[in-house]
Amino acid sequence: MSSQPASLWLAVHCLHWPLRALLTASKPTMPLANFGSGEQPLAVADQLRICAFNEAAAAQGVTLGMPSAVASALMNAPLLTRDPNCEAALLHQLCEACYAVTPYVIPANQLLGEGTNGVALEVSRCLSLFNGSSGITQEVHKHLLTLEIEAHWAWAHTAEGAWLLSHTINRPTHRPPAGSEQAREALGQLYALPIGDIITLGEDRNRLQAMGFNRLGELCHTASEWQAIKKRLSTSSIDYLEAVLGNEVQASLFQSRPAYYQQALTFCEGLDADYPISTIEWLQILVEALLQRLAEFLIAHQCQVQHLQWRLYNIQHESHTLEVHLERVFSDTTLAADITRIHLEQQGLPFEVDRIELHCPTLQSLQANTQPLWAEPKQQNRESLTRLAAKLQSRMGDAAFFKVSCKDGILPEACSQKIPVLEKANSELPSGINHKHRPLWLVEPPASVNIKAGQLYWQGLLQIISQAERIQTQWWQKASARDYYIAKRDDQQLLWLYQDLHQQRWYVHGVFG
Repeated sequence: MSSQPASLWLAVHCLHWPLRALLTASKPTMPLANFGSGEQPLAVADQLRICAFNEAAAAQGVTLGMPSAVASALMNAPLLTRDPNCEAALLHQLCEACYAVTPYVIPANQLLGEGTNGVALEVSRCLSLFNGSSGITQEVHKHLLTLEIEAHWAWAHTAEGAWLLSHTINRPTHRPPAGSEQAREALGQLYALPIGDIITLGEDRNRLQAMGFNRLGELCHTASEWQAIKKRLSTSSIDYLEAVLGNEVQASLFQSRPAYYQQALTFCEGLDADYPISTIEWLQILVEALLQRLAEFLIAHQCQVQHLQWRLYNIQHESHTLEVHLERVFSDTTLAADITRIHLEQQGLPFEVDRIELHCPTLQSLQANTQPLWAEPKQQNRESLTRLAAKLQSRMGDAAFFKVSCKDGILPEACSQKIPVLEKANSELPSGINHKHRPLWLVEPPASVNIKAGQLYWQGLLQIISQAERIQTQWWQKASARDYYIAKRDDQQLLWLYQDLHQQRWYVHGVFG
């Protein structure tokens, strides 16, 4: 098998993870000294079994996997309940801290599955920046102290190998290990591991020991020996050993590398006014300046944003938040400036503004579209419609600005639907009503018609001028049977009305143009 170290990995195996996550989430957090050796016993239960505890609980006889009822009786104290959300939040904080050291961060649960807590860092590209691996461990250790996380450490030329060493070689948790720029030294430690200590191999440990292999390094003397050994092992064990030892030829051809942690991008900048601003015109100057900075940031990071959050502050540090939603903001911020101004004009300034900030907590990767080099009239019309729609929606609200599209239905009110203005509408009526007369506007809800002396009245006398058109739903739907007529009002306006055959009542349902 290949033994040429092509990279250098640092595994940080976090201890007491469920308990540490709960303590971090609580306010105020418990100091690390009290957590590790405090007098108060603490234990975390998951599915009626103990999954984490501190030294005080261990002194009273609590062990991993112990039934929660037994542990509670030993401690004479209630147990904490494991919270995956707290653990996910702590893992995010740990990844954010390690991202400042190296951009190549893999959470352990993505590398080896659920139940593994910590991170693996690829640091071969960062050695010069931190003056060697000792500088890297000092930097990571500083972040762990800030987060009050205890951990075991290990180096190796593969992520899986480093993680294996972090479990099998006891490291002092109060200080980082002495790093090594030579991954071969870590490789020597890896080769010296007893095969019986590698729990991940399962039953294959017994098979290897029966074949006379006691150390991990004995498996990779020659490629031919390894090919013979593979025939006696399970696929999962072969994949794991090749990942640990760094063989480039994987047994599973479609096995993908775990995704590296991606730091969430956010934008937050502010500007101070030279003097308190009381007019929207002067505030708009700062708005456009911040939007220009946002555009430069989005171009540099190839991102786009749909949500802008403006925060206004006065000299007494009172704040006011203004939310602006757009289809997309990238390089052109003209529309964002116009929509922001519309919101400001509608709400007004709550006070004299001393400072304004622009926050974009959620950025998306840029969804670039192919466009012609020279703008075509159709494209220009589309952009103009987009701007007009955004401005009208800001002034009138989304509910008051929409487009009507046809859809299949039996009852007239079910044959159309409201869609966003920029979506393509279906203008084809259902085949069954193409030849029928239909009004331009439907009355929602249908207006009740009065009957006086046998005559129909709705804002005037109505005279029916057409034959009945029966529309009724199927028996498995909501029962409805209607006879529709075209009627002329005394002012010559044509209306569409129907008689509900179940209720024996008349309604106006539409107005012809």
